[in-house]
Amino acid sequence: MPFDQLLERLASGQGDIAAAGLTITSARQKSVAFTDPYLKDVTEVVVGRPGLGELPDLASLAGRQVFVRRGSSYVDHLETVSHRLESLGYSAIKIHQADSRLATEDILELVNSGAFDLTVADSHIAKIWAEVFPALKVYEHLKINEGGRIAWAIRKDSPNLAEHLNRFIDENKKGSLLGNILFTRYYKTNRWITNPLSGADQERLQQLKALFERYGRMYGIDWLKLAAQAYQESQLDQSVRSPAGAIGIMQLLPSTASGQPINVHNIEQLENNIHAGAKYMHHLRTSYFNDTAISVGAQVDFAWAAYNAGPAGIRKLRSVAAGRGFTRTGGSAMWRFLLLRKSAGRRSTFVRNINKYYVA
Repeated sequence: MPFDQLLERLASGQGDIAAAGLTITSARQKSVAFTDPYLKDVTEVVVGRPGLGELPDLASLAGRQVFVRRGSSYVDHLETVSHRLESLGYSAIKIHQADSRLATEDILELVNSGAFDLTVADSHIAKIWAEVFPALKVYEHLKINEGGRIAWAIRKDSPNLAEHLNRFIDENKKGSLLGNILFTRYYKTNRWITNPLSGADQERLQQLKALFERYGRMYGIDWLKLAAQAYQESQLDQSVRSPAGAIGIMQLLPSTASGQPINVHNIEQLENNIHAGAKYMHHLRTSYFNDTAISVGAQVDFAWAAYNAGPAGIRKLRSVAAGRGFTRTGGSAMWRFLLLRKSAGRRSTFVRNINKYYVA
């Protein structure tokens, strides 16, 4: 579920609890209730890309572009700072609300890659991700907001639920040192994205744009999504060969490309490789995930995962997720579940990375 729709859907009865690192604000309290905070005195700080220079004070943000999570408290607090700067004669902060599919952690990864210059994060989130991305610049002195309280959101007509949740929160305090160690150990082994906006990558993309557009139109795929997939697969390098035998920019097995129903041969050639990749994506989406109850975005996500893992494996995982109470046609919640399964973590990372490249 998109983050910016979370509270609206909760208030309308489509859920009982929203647990998404929500800061309690007066605007949010108009539509939902909150449990007791499980984190207090939270500070929201500015985080910059590796190599970014010093920013001595909040006035340094004037005229700069800052990418933050859509619908987050960061937006409201940045707007407050921006208005204050304007009243003092400075330029406004250019606040860019990133795609609602991106969590704060995703945006931090994009900042680390150099795709974005600046973002805002809760200080505890910024510090723990700085352990994973040590080159990130955490400007602890640039405080967008202080004294924040983070809690779970519930509907206003749920006093009994609030009582039970408050008891649970009281008995289960903030994460332990062991939890932080395990977090860092897992994420330091992950494959992190690189900056798709670098000069060399942009030059390659411009050279390939016409081919992505041609086969994107032919198979009903946004050419930028096709390009993002190719970047995740090979960083737009036709010479890449995988140990499993996958070839080229779209990393397809020759047997998959030449077999039915794809029937595209000689994928050692660049154009044939892109053609085969686009046609295979179209086949996966229309043959396995073409359900009107599945949003188009979720269909593409499932097709990407199937491209990486095989359609049978993804269909099996959908069935497992359904057995755990997730709708078989769900998008975001389904992927959150799959991400927690050891067998699916790599697939979910694959899909999330493509979405990040597409947004960047």
